[in-house]
Amino acid sequence: MVESAATVPRETATGFFGRAASLVAHFVTGGNVPRGGLGVGFLLGQGEATLGFMKTLLLLRHAKSSWNDDSLEDHERPLNKRGKKSAPRMGRLVRDEGIVPDLIVASTANRAKTTANLVAEKAGYRGEVRLEPALYLAPPERYLRIASKVDDAVERLMLVGHNPGIEMCVDLLCRCNEVMPTAGLAVISLPIDHWSEVSLNVDGKLEAFWRPKELT
Repeated sequence: MVESAATVPRETATGFFGRAASLVAHFVTGGNVPRGGLGVGFLLGQGEATLGFMKTLLLLRHAKSSWNDDSLEDHERPLNKRGKKSAPRMGRLVRDEGIVPDLIVASTANRAKTTANLVAEKAGYRGEVRLEPALYLAPPERYLRIASKVDDAVERLMLVGHNPGIEMCVDLLCRCNEVMPTAGLAVISLPIDHWSEVSLNVDGKLEAFWRPKELT
């Protein structure tokens, strides 16, 4: 099981989001920078600063899996060659953008937990990956039910799961229509103080969305 979230150090924001926030925060807020910094959407010119957002949810679909062995149950399918390349790539992205989670929770499916472990390694995540059986082929509501039980010491949470549920979760939370490819990553700001408040009625803000094929 994962070590206490309270003992996992927050990663310093060294990527684009952190660097940009450090440059503009004083001028935007008059020196009163909110906990968690400014919203990424503001920094990218996508709207006003998200000054009320207190929690960040990262939703990551597992990387590309193999169908070569017909004897395997769906739950046991491994990553294929492409998946083994894209998962570490997404981990490096998470590290470089300064959005390393405080806690990673993954489906118990082989392809999901392998993705989570590869991302965690390359991102420099310092905790253990928590495996959650309920995330296997979960509907969108279940992602949020699992998030709602997370300790409030965790400010940035990553859930690693499957389509169609994870894609639907992004779309319902953010009122958008994104296609979530394998190893796709959505970063969502939530205007909540406590994880217990998260639900599909919360208006999440899609701060960033990355697809492995778009990365250089």
